Amino acid sequence: MHNPHPALTPFQIAAESTSGRVAFVFAYRFAQRFNCRGKFQSLVRIYEYAELACAIIAARQADVIVVREFSTFYFALFAPFLIPWLPKTVLINAHNVQAANTSVLQRLLLNCICRFGTWLGCLEDAEGGRSILARRLQRRAICLPHPVPERNEPWKARPSPEAGDLVVGLVGDFRPEKGGIDFLYVLSDAIRRLPFDVKVEIGKNGRVEIPELPVRVSPRDTSDEKAYRRFLASIHVLIVPYPAASYRYRASGILSDACSCGTPVLATALPCFERQVNTPERGGICLAEESLRNPELVAEALAAIRADYARFCAGVAANAASRTLGRIQQALEKLRETVTTAK
Repeated sequence: MHNPHPALTPFQIAAESTSGRVAFVFAYRFAQRFNCRGKFQSLVRIYEYAELACAIIAARQADVIVVREFSTFYFALFAPFLIPWLPKTVLINAHNVQAANTSVLQRLLLNCICRFGTWLGCLEDAEGGRSILARRLQRRAICLPHPVPERNEPWKARPSPEAGDLVVGLVGDFRPEKGGIDFLYVLSDAIRRLPFDVKVEIGKNGRVEIPELPVRVSPRDTSDEKAYRRFLASIHVLIVPYPAASYRYRASGILSDACSCGTPVLATALPCFERQVNTPERGGICLAEESLRNPELVAEALAAIRADYARFCAGVAANAASRTLGRIQQALEKLRETVTTAK
């Protein structure tokens, strides 16, 4: 069955370990799996959420029902039929809050769903959820940690960059709204300002057009899961320059994957990103979006990470330890206490 967000699988595993006290359900996304389009896609999506509604009802004996990855529109169609179970239902959201920040209809629907009694489980930062809810509903937005995958295989230790080349990498989706290609020009200018050598590597899953740049860029195939992990474990710094317009209220699975590989990051200073990177310790540098367009400030950030690399790696390790499966189990237990106490 299609798993919409495997990065959140630790929540499912942790829920299953609670012996029925916490149930974990999600929409199966048949429409995406079978590549449906047009009106047929809408009909299949309705069927998906009919199944999701049945799954919530089937889990009615649990103290808490956690729903991973939901569509505000389609969930709202079935919410009235689920009112008896909504007070103990937690909707893990990310895209929804992002969309509600610009869509009046999305905002209205999320407020209606929460008025029925549902909780919004916001990854890493709950302020985005609270910002789109009416004042008396804001307490229904709660913060959950984004899991960091546990390392299943040992990798060769990367050489320290403090006396040699600094290897920086970008990976993931290179759609224009992610800002990765545009950032390469800024990065090229920043590298020319540095007194040490920098190698740039790009992890590619499929075809990515790399523009002509004044610095050499090495492509790496990361379409395979193991190759992707090896890539993250081999670079010194991962750069995630996502713009606020598309990521302001969203956490990043790539940041968590880098954390599991012990890799410091340079990322946009967005609320969820800053918590992922700097909580409980400093595992990288977050720059404001306009600063990431300034080659001089990018160069300073890379130099700072290289100069104190061991400390940043220690911060990454501490951040990973705070988001292991055991910590996710603790978070779900705390969530259960919050929900049951509020009834």
